[in-house]
Amino acid sequence: MKSFKSIVAEQSDSSLDMVTHYVKTRNVGAISAERTNLSPEENTNRTKSLRKDLQASGIQHIPVKGRYIHDFGTPKAHPTDENSFFVHSDNDILPHLKRLGEKYGQDSILHKGKDETTAKLYGTNHTSDYPGYGKTADVGSYKPNHKAEFHSVLKNGSVFSFSG
Repeated sequence: MKSFKSIVAEQSDSSLDMVTHYVKTRNVGAISAERTNLSPEENTNRTKSLRKDLQASGIQHIPVKGRYIHDFGTPKAHPTDENSFFVHSDNDILPHLKRLGEKYGQDSILHKGKDETTAKLYGTNHTSDYPGYGKTADVGSYKPNHKAEFHSVLKNGSVFSFSG
């Protein structure tokens, strides 16, 4: 059961103003543990496990719905929602995100350093050509209240993206 303190912290963290503050002042990213080929129960368990991994690494996280085009650029392309986390920290989180992306078989993780103006996708899976394992792809700058090919939705319905 969540404590009152954690519920209040989660609610105050989940405003678009707070996300904007974190993007401007901290290292940020996005990660999920879900896979489209798994059952809802398996994905729920993986999301819980990822949350524990983030907590163990000391990485602050906000639950979001990640929205993207699965199989982008192919005839099988279709919109997909998945339970994800917007993450933030004063510390370097990129190595942790890459490791967790590989652990959970993610095609990529998103990261923007606190001194950078744009975010990048880092390939963490050998089964996807985009961006490709060990490769990066610039995705653009932070845009609050903006839907894009890849974007996130907070619990209160606010959206944000990193796009060109």
